Amino acid sequence: MQRNYKENVKRNATALRFIQQAVGKPIYPRIFGIKKAKEAWEILKTEFQGSKKVITIKLQSLWRQFETLSMKENEMTKNLRTLTQFELMGTLEAYEQRMSNYNNQQLELAFQVKTHFQEFIATRKRGIFLQSSTRERARPKISEQG
Repeated sequence: MQRNYKENVKRNATALRFIQQAVGKPIYPRIFGIKKAKEAWEILKTEFQGSKKVITIKLQSLWRQFETLSMKENEMTKNLRTLTQFELMGTLEAYEQRMSNYNNQQLELAFQVKTHFQEFIATRKRGIFLQSSTRERARPKISEQG
C-alpha cells in the first residue's frame, strides 16, 4: 500500500512537471502553486477549451457547418445528373471562383495581421527611441556641470 502511494505521488509530480514545462511564461502563473497534475490540467482545459457549455455550443456550430456542407454536396450530386455540359462548366467555374475568393480572403487577413504587427513593432521601436533620446536630453553633460 505504501509502495502504491509513493508511485502515485511520483507519477503526479512527473505529470505536473511535464504540464508546467509545456506551458509558456504567460500561462504558467495560472497553474503556479497547484499540487496535483489533474487540477492543473482541468484549469488549462477549462481556460483553453471552455466550459462544457462552451464546448457544446462549439460542437453544435461545427455540426451545423458539416450538415450544411453535406447538404450542398448532396444537392450538387443530384444536379450533376440533370445539368448540361455548359451548366456544369459554369457551376465548376463559380465554385472555383468562390474557393479562390475564400483563399484570397485568408491571404488578405494574413497580410493585414502581418502589416499591423509590423506597425506595432515600429511604433514600439519609435517609443523606445523617443524615451531613450528624452533621457539623453534630460541628463546634464559633464562639461555643463562644471
